[in-house]
Amino acid sequence: MIVVPNQLYSFHFSQVPGFEQIYATARRHSYAPAGFDARYFADLPDGHRLVSRRRSLDRLPDEATILQQEYELAQSTGDRSRSGVVFEIQTAAHQASLETLQPPQLAASETPTKLARRDLSYRLGSGYVKLDDRKARMADLIAAVSEFFGTPCRCQGDYWYPPGGFRDWHTNKYDATGWRLYIVDVDLPARSYFRIKNPRTQQIETLWDQPGTLNFFHINPDHLLWHCIGVGQANRWSKGFVIPDSWLDTVAARLA
Repeated sequence: MIVVPNQLYSFHFSQVPGFEQIYATARRHSYAPAGFDARYFADLPDGHRLVSRRRSLDRLPDEATILQQEYELAQSTGDRSRSGVVFEIQTAAHQASLETLQPPQLAASETPTKLARRDLSYRLGSGYVKLDDRKARMADLIAAVSEFFGTPCRCQGDYWYPPGGFRDWHTNKYDATGWRLYIVDVDLPARSYFRIKNPRTQQIETLWDQPGTLNFFHINPDHLLWHCIGVGQANRWSKGFVIPDSWLDTVAARLA
């Protein structure tokens, strides 16, 4: 168990009553856009700049350099105010859920990298693909998350990480303060990860993705949570939401 008080919680959807249908809805949106080579990041030549950046995820970040980059990228200062526990998800319910899941958008005869192609607009990021038109395309998922938390929840982003994809070490320091939920879907378990620098130990901790992992983390410029994402031979989808500060009370009430 990894403990990061008031900063990070990670559940499996099977641990949160009422999230089964939300994850099923999210899973229907786990597919690749038409026209993008799913092997793009995995097949980059060894000397490519993105390859060296991907390898840098295995060591603690160069904080001064990254914070300067985040500062330069920030569009505005905005209002800043306040700020987890990571629970083991290898429970019996979790294992039963995994055994019934099939890889998203794949027929039984297909391999995980032969993704169903959908007419979906996208933008290429530095190690990932940002899927557009989420408000219209995922209206059902946005409504389901909002209903669960009892308040409108804005979709923060919809990302696809193909094999070899990644997200550099970063802090979200200049994003609006508050809680985020990322619903994670993968076609192969434990082949991708959400990695953090534990603020208490200053050591790297790796959370291996499972289909239906729910990562809740708090953005607070006074209590930075350094994190990054790495993907091996898998496909990872991550759908982010801005959720209310009272989210843990909602989850606790469901568990009572």
